[in-house]
Amino acid sequence: MSERNATELGAEIAHVLADAIGTALAPSAPAECWRAARDAAQLLSLEGLDRALQVCELHVGRALPPEVAPIAERLDRYAAAARASGELAAFRDHDAELGALAEEAGGLEWSESDTGPAVATLGLTEALGDITLATDADHAVARRVRVTAAVAAALRATLDWLLPEHSTAPIRLTADPATLQLRLDRVRFDRMRAADRVIGGVGGNLGPAPEGPSMSAPWIVRVPAFATRPSYLMAERGGARIAIPWHAVLELRMAPGGDADHASHGARSFTPLAHDVIDAGAAPLRYEQPVVLVAHGLKRGYCTVERLIWRMAATPCALPPNAPDGTTEAVATDDGEVFVVASPERLLAQIDTPSFQAHPVFDAAPRVPTLTRSNVVPLPASTAVAEPAVAAPAAPPAPARAAEVLVAEDSIAARLFLVRLLEQQGLVVTSVATSSQLMRRLGERPWALVFTDVELPDAQGVDWLRAVTEAAAALHAPPRVVALVRDRADLDIARIAEVTDTLLKPFGREPLAALLARAGIPATR
Repeated sequence: MSERNATELGAEIAHVLADAIGTALAPSAPAECWRAARDAAQLLSLEGLDRALQVCELHVGRALPPEVAPIAERLDRYAAAARASGELAAFRDHDAELGALAEEAGGLEWSESDTGPAVATLGLTEALGDITLATDADHAVARRVRVTAAVAAALRATLDWLLPEHSTAPIRLTADPATLQLRLDRVRFDRMRAADRVIGGVGGNLGPAPEGPSMSAPWIVRVPAFATRPSYLMAERGGARIAIPWHAVLELRMAPGGDADHASHGARSFTPLAHDVIDAGAAPLRYEQPVVLVAHGLKRGYCTVERLIWRMAATPCALPPNAPDGTTEAVATDDGEVFVVASPERLLAQIDTPSFQAHPVFDAAPRVPTLTRSNVVPLPASTAVAEPAVAAPAAPPAPARAAEVLVAEDSIAARLFLVRLLEQQGLVVTSVATSSQLMRRLGERPWALVFTDVELPDAQGVDWLRAVTEAAAALHAPPRVVALVRDRADLDIARIAEVTDTLLKPFGREPLAALLARAGIPATR
């Protein structure tokens, strides 16, 4: 190839690359433009340019965040230089610079909203450094999970405090989209106070493994994993909707209403965002009383709430106009429901950390001192979101009474989820966990539907389904019975018992809506 032809080809390549980058940088450029520019960079072995384009491509279809602006500015400038000179020198000379910028931006994660701030994160493998992991599965978790820079620093410092000198004992990891958990075979109790202060500073917690505390038993460290939308345990208490950060929830159980002594191992329970502390042995609040063990650092506290809703991801939002005094955060779910965040640090502010003696261990059950009003936020008279003032319209007709349904399901997760789906349809739901509870509640009111699992702890199979359908049929206003089934075997049991309505697990909104339509129960929301 002649020198002239080579020059012309080089100029053509420079113009093609410059045009591809210019098109990609245009507002609302489709993903194909970014891919075309990256293809060109890869063909020319410009690795730094390729990484820079990849960082920008992550934000296709929306405005580039301010943290990526320096990369976009340089790409635009070098493309202009290549177009003017007909050479790739600007890209080749600055390829390392573009790679370094891309590397820095690669440690950032963005929220799902267009205006969400960038958050510096580290891969867990990098954060743990030379810490020994137990299995290939633990290494896979470490490669997958990212944590914020603050959590990474606190986690490594906590491990340095807790692990014995020159320890080579492997660590086990588990993680979900919101929580990272590390299991340590041995810890140094003489450094526990320092570890508590460090891990508590980032909202983490630590404590003995569930099998019981001892000098040789494993200990657990839990911290929030990075997620664009953190997860919370949603609940209701005293008319307020509260969200407890999921990484701070250690245990979830259902206890008979008012049986606080059973629920909290003899310790007093406290109620977040409520007027007063609920003492052990207090009058029943509900037939079933949800109890949540919340942790912050070494502190533990049992929250009694009126109703658990579900574990859900949520996005930060503005506080509702009449949020309880002292609350500073609120989150919104995909359904637009707003919850105020119950900070574990604030809830447990008046609880002392456990005492450590010469051979310190936790008690068999965490001790929970009595809480006072100083760390419980009073509720206003109403926590409903205030609507803008408008002229009073004519009085609407009285709304139709919501249909009431009864649910019998022994799995807490399945029960909570089905209750939530039914309530989203505007129904009033009562839930129980056993057949004996269902039979006691069956005659209390005119139920529109009765949902029952095919297999409950105290009854199961064809005989159980026949018993509940016969009991329902004997009522003055017989409700429709729906069998909750998992597989074909459960469907056969329902068919033999002559239960024609079934709902398949895991529950879905569309099948439930179709079932309600067949039963002639209109949704009120």
